[in-house]
Order: sequence, then C-alpha cells, then structure tokens
Amino acid sequence: MLAATGASAGLLDLLRKPSIELKTGLLDLSLEELILNTSILGLIELEIDVNQVIAVLTLPGGIETDLIINFDRVIGLNEDSLGLSASELDPEDPALLQRLPAGAMVIPQADFPMLIEIEPVDNFAFANDVELEIHTHNLEFTPGTRLRLFAAAHGEAFRDITTYVGPGSYRSRGRRGKFSEFLVVEDNRDTDTVIATKFDYLRDLLEGYRGDIPPYIYWVLRTEINSAKNAWNFDDDDRATDLLDSAIETVNRNRGLIPNVWHPNLDMKNVAGEFTAAAQTLIFSLDLPD
Repeated sequence: MLAATGASAGLLDLLRKPSIELKTGLLDLSLEELILNTSILGLIELEIDVNQVIAVLTLPGGIETDLIINFDRVIGLNEDSLGLSASELDPEDPALLQRLPAGAMVIPQADFPMLIEIEPVDNFAFANDVELEIHTHNLEFTPGTRLRLFAAAHGEAFRDITTYVGPGSYRSRGRRGKFSEFLVVEDNRDTDTVIATKFDYLRDLLEGYRGDIPPYIYWVLRTEINSAKNAWNFDDDDRATDLLDSAIETVNRNRGLIPNVWHPNLDMKNVAGEFTAAAQTLIFSLDLPD
C-alpha cells in the first residue's frame, strides 16, 4: 500500500505563512504494480504531514531505505508533485563514475546500489533549504565511517552534502537548496582535500550569485567566508566554524533580499538555500576528528 496526503497553495502563501495545512487522501497499489511502474519504482510507503515526507524505498534483492524529507516551507506538496523514485545503479558504470570527484577515491556502494531521484512538477515550490535523511540496514555505521551522502542536479557532477552520519544501521543527513539525484558513497579522500573543495564551492557559489545579492550583504558574506578559510588554514577549526555559522545567520536574516525560493521550472534562484546547505556540509567536515 502507498499512503499519501497532499495539498496545494499559491506561491504567495509560501512566503506569507509559516506552514500549509494538508488534507488526507489514500491511494492503493499492489507491490506488482509498483515494481512494473518505473515512474514510482521503489516507492512502497509515502506519508506527507504538512512539511515533512516520510517514505520507504525498496529495490529487488532486499535493498531498502527509509527516507525523511523536512521542508522549511513548501507548497503543492503531494504524492504526484514530489516526483520521488528510486532505481538500482551500477557501481561500476563509467557514466556514473565520471560524475564523481576525480581520482577513484569516491566509491558507490555495491551493498546499497540505490539512486534516489526527486523531480518535482510545476505546481511545487519550496523556500530556504531542505533536509534529507536516509536510514538503511544495508550499510553498517562504524566510528570514523567514510560513508557520505552525495547529491547532484540531473546529469551534473555529484558532491558531498553530508551534515550528519550515525548508527541505525547507517543513517545520514544532508541539505539542499534544489533537487534531483542522491546516493551514498564511500569517500576516501583526505579530509583536508574535502574541506578545501567545499570552501572553493562555497566561494564559487557566492561569486556566481553576486548579482542576485545586495552588495552590502555580499561583502559581509565574502568577508566571513574568507576569514573562515584563513582560520582553517591556521588550524583553528572552531573559529572557522563560528564564522560559517555567522554567515548562515547573515543569510537567514536577509531571506527575501536574498532569493530563497526554488521551483522546478520557473527562473527562481534559491540563493539562500544553496548557500546555507553548502555552509552546513562544510561545517560537518570541519567538525570531523583530525
């Protein structure tokens, strides 16, 4: 059985209301129908409660994960608009490997060969960033694990978005300012390499959106990012984290002045969501033991 609730509202409601009320509906599908219908392959159970999605995704061979998606604000969220699906990936597929960081240090997991896709339709939009959590028994958490949650816009390069890893057997969270594809990999790159890459990405993101940010806010954010990287260069990870937290607060205080809504088709840039998500995964890496 697939159970779902759904609702729709105007875009202005998203910006004006702290939450959206949803009404309940029910849709029954057999397991055979789910397996044969590739558009919802892997979607076994789905519940939507205001701004949270709870789903169970499964593939043949006992590959399964719980998925929780937490939105800050969202409109048009229902089982049809979300566009959630899962498919089996080939860990040795050259096309997939080319989308991972160079050097063969980032390895898709043969024990959990699942590609999760979220491709919402036109009547869907969300504000700020969104948190995704996966929980699977196909992988085992161990202290110091290198398992990470990676994400990519459709067809683009995957990058680390992890903000938490923990037991249960394996649980991971990440944040995004936009949607598309997600998978779990083993990232054997040196932690300093990962941190440097995330600093570069955050600075490139800021520069790429410079024209969308009021100049005085841009210069505050640029100063905070540069100061954070300088602190890290001098082995002061705590100071670097504090400065990144300050940059996140700067963005959150100026939502609206900084574009903060994502829509699948309209030309709407979720600058705030992408920035805070990138800063938070950088903080995760800075907090890892040396």
